[in-house]
Amino acid sequence: MSFKKYAVASVAFRSRFPSFPLGGVALEPLRTKAESQGSADFSGLYAGQAAALCRELPAGELTLKLAVEALQRVGSLGRAG
Repeated sequence: MSFKKYAVASVAFRSRFPSFPLGGVALEPLRTKAESQGSADFSGLYAGQAAALCRELPAGELTLKLAVEALQRVGSLGRAG
């Protein structure tokens, strides 16, 4: 299948489903049942593979920490190389 045909088919396929987060409503009965059995198979795990990188901090402290880290990285761009 050519990329163009794939792209067209993909858009047509995706357009049949509700946009995020509305699609999760349809999974609610499955999620509830699975979680009652100790399974997260239908749970919304929106952090994905980066969950281990999460930090438990007050929002203001986290925002300040992220801003400082971003400024440090941006500042180091001019020094690279």
